[in-house]
Amino acid sequence: MTHAQRRARAYEKLGIQPNDVACSVRVTPRLRMIKGCRDQAGNPMDPIAFAIECLRTSDAPDARKFLAIYDDITLPRYVRDELPLEAFIVASGVQPERFFGIVMETAFRNSVQLGQVIASIHHPQIVEMSSQLAAAVPEATEDRLWHFKNMGFLPTPKGQQTSINVNVAASAQAASVAAPALTSPEERVLRLSDRFNDRRAIEANEAPALPAARETLADTIMSQHGTLEPEAEYVDADDSDED
Repeated sequence: MTHAQRRARAYEKLGIQPNDVACSVRVTPRLRMIKGCRDQAGNPMDPIAFAIECLRTSDAPDARKFLAIYDDITLPRYVRDELPLEAFIVASGVQPERFFGIVMETAFRNSVQLGQVIASIHHPQIVEMSSQLAAAVPEATEDRLWHFKNMGFLPTPKGQQTSINVNVAASAQAASVAAPALTSPEERVLRLSDRFNDRRAIEANEAPALPAARETLADTIMSQHGTLEPEAEYVDADDSDED
């Protein structure tokens, strides 16, 4: 097969389209900018291989998703040789920025842990040599103090710890005062509605009572004499009209 045929076959084997990789964010150029990558033996190492090794030592879920595709034992070797790193990132569904972030986080953590291991291995010899040099050259103490503080062999002054805690607490309090928490629009509308209803209730309680109905003349007469019955009127009949 030609190179183009092998690459097309590799994309087909990985289950993605070449255009998907062409439109994805490029991670390889940034990895190429990393200088001084070395393996466990101290030999120079390719940045791409260094990034893969960082993901192999990471317990992040996205790192496991990527390695499930890249380290698949059923995947032919020519697929890894023909396709760029971005192809496996697209096939795994991991965001390129997250991929680079995992490499950075893992490299930093591994460097710190490796440095602590090396310091711990040489710590007994340094303590022994420092004791001998302290007796011979008492004034040369800066290098030994730096190592002892780094290993926690010397206690940290309490005054510095208190100052740091006070500064952190003061900064947190200032931040909380300077930037109050914002309420949602729904909460503000609910507060305005409650204030409007409370104001209406107060106005209803403060409204003046209606004046009592005035007593009329008919009411006065009825209260004094009771119900008045109209008097019957009698009309005398004219005798000339009678037969």
